[in-house]
Amino acid sequence: MLQKQKDFEKFAGAVQNKNFFEAFGMLEKAPYLAKTDSARKLDLCFTKSFAQAKKLLSDDPIRNTPTAKEILKPFCMIPEKKELIHALVKNNNLFLQADGYIKDKKFREYFTLTEQYPFLQEEVMYKKVCTLAELSILKIRAMIDENRYDEAIAGIKQMAVFLPYRPQLMEMGNIIQMRQKLLEYIRCDNIQSAYELVAANPALETMKEFADYDRTFDEVLSRAMEAIGKGEVKQVQQIMAPYAQIDFFKPKIKECERQAVFNRLSTLLAEKSISMARTVAAYYLKTFGKDDEYEQLLRQYGLGQ
Repeated sequence: MLQKQKDFEKFAGAVQNKNFFEAFGMLEKAPYLAKTDSARKLDLCFTKSFAQAKKLLSDDPIRNTPTAKEILKPFCMIPEKKELIHALVKNNNLFLQADGYIKDKKFREYFTLTEQYPFLQEEVMYKKVCTLAELSILKIRAMIDENRYDEAIAGIKQMAVFLPYRPQLMEMGNIIQMRQKLLEYIRCDNIQSAYELVAANPALETMKEFADYDRTFDEVLSRAMEAIGKGEVKQVQQIMAPYAQIDFFKPKIKECERQAVFNRLSTLLAEKSISMARTVAAYYLKTFGKDDEYEQLLRQYGLGQ
């Protein structure tokens, strides 16, 4: 802790005294310094110097190049700044072109240019534009979560010119399509298609509409409980029929059917309908296999398999 405090003080002193080489070196070795006011001041110093040099070069690149170099000289020994400074001096026209695209809000052309000349991506302006794009994407995601699909689609179309974010925009477009499709399946009560879509796209499980729809099975299960208790196997199958082909529910439905068959067998044994009981027992073994509960029931009535 004491060492960190010393680093903070030394770093602040380096920035204050404009010893930029030392200050940037400390930042590289101690990343925790990046969150300090001194680090922000350091970035601001470079940003202002870079902007000043860029303006001079835009006014008169031939006459003002020596002055621009002198302004940026304190940063020329810093590895992460050296290449950007060199690029500005050699390609100031590209920086001006990039600025023009931003001024005219021609973001497609801007990102095409920065892709072609990656050093433009090191400029503060590029980071600002990307921050703007990322904030817009967060807003669109919020719209999707709130089911404001028309607004979200409009936002995606507007963002299409932010080329580096195309994959994210396409992903959000696909999410909207899947969500709308699921809502349509729910509206039509197309149970199998709805669950197949969710199985293929697990993120859809978080939709409130699906969560509400999923609770319908609990209601179906509640209706089936009476038939299960009475051992009315066909009645259980009829009640569960809408969910019978859905993989997610197959184990649950099979257990309901097993319990219904078991209860039917138990009732027949209690009524001493041995012939019928043997038929049901054979079905139980064939369908569900032998288990402890089954064997215990047969022992209770002095029967064995």
